[in-house]
Amino acid sequence: MAPSVALEDTTRERTFIETDDPIVTKKKVAKPLFDAAKHLAYQPPEQVLHMEDLAHPPSPLSRVASTVPFPLLSHEAVLQHRREIFSPEVLDNCSHHTRPGSLQIRGMAPRYAPFIHSFWHSPEVLRIISENAGVDLVPALDYEIAHTNVQVGSSEGVAEARGIPVEPPVATPEAIAEFNRKKPGTDDRVTDQDKPIIEWHRDSHPFVCVVMLSDAQYMSGGETELQRGDGKTLKVRAPQMGSAVILQGRYITHTAAPVTNMPERVTIVTSFRPRDPTLVDDMTNRNVRNKSQLSELYYQWSTYRLEVLAQRALKARDGLRERYAQNVAATDGQGKQGLCRVETIDMDEMEKWVKCQVEYLEQTLYEMRPLENGLVCSAGFEMLLDSHAEVSRASQHLSLCRGGYRTVTLNTAASLLPRQTASTTHSPTSLHSKHRHRSHCCFTSPALGFYIHCAPSLAVVAIAAAAARHSSLPGPFINPVAQMAEIRRKLVIVGDGACGKTCLLIVFSKGTFPEVYVPTVFENYVADVEVDGKHVELALWDTAGQEDYDRLRPLSYPDSHVILICFAVDSPDSLDNVQEKVGRNTTITVIKSRGLTHTHVSSLLSRHFPSRP
Repeated sequence: MAPSVALEDTTRERTFIETDDPIVTKKKVAKPLFDAAKHLAYQPPEQVLHMEDLAHPPSPLSRVASTVPFPLLSHEAVLQHRREIFSPEVLDNCSHHTRPGSLQIRGMAPRYAPFIHSFWHSPEVLRIISENAGVDLVPALDYEIAHTNVQVGSSEGVAEARGIPVEPPVATPEAIAEFNRKKPGTDDRVTDQDKPIIEWHRDSHPFVCVVMLSDAQYMSGGETELQRGDGKTLKVRAPQMGSAVILQGRYITHTAAPVTNMPERVTIVTSFRPRDPTLVDDMTNRNVRNKSQLSELYYQWSTYRLEVLAQRALKARDGLRERYAQNVAATDGQGKQGLCRVETIDMDEMEKWVKCQVEYLEQTLYEMRPLENGLVCSAGFEMLLDSHAEVSRASQHLSLCRGGYRTVTLNTAASLLPRQTASTTHSPTSLHSKHRHRSHCCFTSPALGFYIHCAPSLAVVAIAAAAARHSSLPGPFINPVAQMAEIRRKLVIVGDGACGKTCLLIVFSKGTFPEVYVPTVFENYVADVEVDGKHVELALWDTAGQEDYDRLRPLSYPDSHVILICFAVDSPDSLDNVQEKVGRNTTITVIKSRGLTHTHVSSLLSRHFPSRP
């Protein structure tokens, strides 16, 4: 098949691309590509925020944290973006429903969006983005060009998106009043809402450029909120139509507030990475794999990574050749190459370089781990599937670690522990009895797991002992210890929001599961347990859910003995947060619960967490 033909319109000095199939005789209208004179309305931002302004250290790439909104797209460019984004072929092939009233559209360029592709690859746009980011940037991947977040006025999703006009609805006071009159009663909170249009997150790519494609002159909400390094937050106002914000989103946790008074909010996000292959490259597919055509995403991902690796190898080769030539010139009067008796290769330097590239390749493969049923596979984790004997061995191993801190991860399916058991013995090993009676599970919180970072011998054994003391008779989960506790330990539980932290602590301290989910800010509980015949009083400190676990650190962490870092099994992002915070090479143990049968647990988790050989 003949390739598409590019035609040059010399009268208007603009390139057109022929979009019809060559075998079709009827000629279609050619789509215009980028013209800087027509499609840019750039004015420099009035302010650029640096990382230190947000109490963050500079990233390995740049001091720039974020710009304030600045004009970038002309009105014609806004219309052409909307024309391609909301075309039938894009909505049919590139739409991903996120929640009622919200939609993500991604992966349309260049196939369905040649103008958008040419716009974000143009030298003029790249120069603007790079100058404001403080580092020379290029689009991360074609797949990440103009990732579109759509908030519409109803819950129709794609159906309503098909009716979005090319010309953005004008946000007159009368139109806003009419929209507010027709919509159901809602809470007009902005960034204090329960469900932001985009949850707190860090981006998968170093820099992003966010552009507003809706009329936002009277918009209420829509701000971007940035998490500072000191636990406070900073709101960046929403850009007006055609304006942009540049954010170093890989290193700053942020969210976007919903719009409360407009029938639509359409923003596009184009991701960027450094052009220089020798700079830090910590791109990931973490937040995008479950909303992508993986065959295309993985092709683009692999070729970009290999291209970076090839450029690094060429630079390393050229450096060695230059060093060798210098050695020859310094040691051979005739300047002849061959049998140079001066070391050109620094073995330590070479070993470091090779290890770096091996890690880069390993990460390349890890980011393409299998994805099934929306769950992320964590390659390299050893899963001890529902094996109580392995849980016991993990506890014993932890208790034998005398010389420092050790780590182990527990991961459960519906609740960490059953509400009732038939066993009444105080021995920690009774947790692993095959005759335990399982009753109620906590269905008010997601499947829960936690990563234990603790002093030797305490965490797993204490939890096992607490579970073993569980009585099948109605009453408190933890029986009070009659005499004064011989040991007192402080346990702090942290992790993402709504992953079951509070539920776990209430089970230990009160013996009941909360009937409804109430977000925790700061709560304390106490539980008495017996470990190896000694009475232990556990002070259980609950904290607010947060991606980086830093917001309450000054209040919660001092003098703690055990830190539980929780994640939800049904939330891949929350597990990735643990991996990013602490590390991936950690054993995970799954404890069986009433919510999942042994067969279901084994078959489900063996697919997503394959055992290491």
